This record gives sequence, structure tokens and C-alpha cells, in this order.
Amino acid sequence: MLPVVRERSGQGRHAHSTGGRGAEVIRGISAEDRFVLGCLRGYLGDLRRVECGGLNWAEVERKIEAQRVGGAVFQGLQRVGAASSVPTALIGRLQADYYKTAGRVLEMTEEARRVLRAFQERGIEAILLKGMFLANQVYDTPGVRPMGDVDLLVRERHLPNAESIMLRLGYKQVREVMPE
Repeated sequence: MLPVVRERSGQGRHAHSTGGRGAEVIRGISAEDRFVLGCLRGYLGDLRRVECGGLNWAEVERKIEAQRVGGAVFQGLQRVGAASSVPTALIGRLQADYYKTAGRVLEMTEEARRVLRAFQERGIEAILLKGMFLANQVYDTPGVRPMGDVDLLVRERHLPNAESIMLRLGYKQVREVMPE
């Protein structure tokens, strides 16, 4: 169970485990934050109603962009049936973000497969790390996990061959990666 941060008068912020059946009270955060969290819960399958009334939509959008969760918020709104309560322009941007992210992840996944096949053909084992691993193993749809690169882990003894393969595949070395 994830902790929920709440305010206690005179005591600052404290982590509070929600316990029970997930019924939680979140105090000390804005309505815009509660909206974003509700959408993210919706993405994760918690289909409780998301409160959309009286929100500062520019602030909602700023928070979504700052956390890079546009795709997940879009999916959450779809799943809880609240998309029609959100300004059309914002839904359009969230949807565009979702599809842009999905396209990028799919392109990067195909490119990672190409590199991994080339490594495998030459007996080099590699492990996907971080974003690419998460995008393909944890998230149920590619449009919710933005990423900018693919992180691969190879054994130190395979680094020279891996570098050579990457160069042959058209990659350029931007900084030294060999250990000292």
C-alpha cells in the first residue's frame, strides 16, 4: 500500500498508510491534485468517480505536464467515463500526448528489438532497464509511459563488441562508455 501524505495541524507533513479497503482521506492538497490522482487511480482500475467541478484547468494541465502523466490521465478519464466533463481542448491535448507517446514507445521498442537481435546473433546478452522494461512489462498500454532513450545492460567483457555492433547499426558514440 502506498503512503498518502496529509497535513496535521502544527506538525507538518506525515506519511499515513491508508490501511483498510483503500478508503483514504487526502488532506492538504488542491482539488487539481485530487483530480489528477483520481484519473491515475482510474488508469490503475479504481473506477471511483473523479470530481471535475470548479477546477482551474490551466493548473490541472500544468500539473499533468510537470509529472509527464498525460497518457495515464487520458486513459484514466476514459476508464472512469469522465472525459466528457473535461474541456475539449484539454482532452484533445491529452489524447494527442497519449498517441504521440504510444508511437514513440512503439518505435523505440522496435529499434530495441533490432539491437537485441544483433547482439543475440553475436552471443551478447543484454538486459533492458528502466523505461523500456517498464513500458513493456508493467504498463498495459504504450501511451502511458513516456521515455526518451533505451537503457541496455551488457557484461563488461562484451562492451567492445556491443559498441561495434551499435556503430554498424548506425548509432554514433556521443561520449566514452568504456570503464577506466
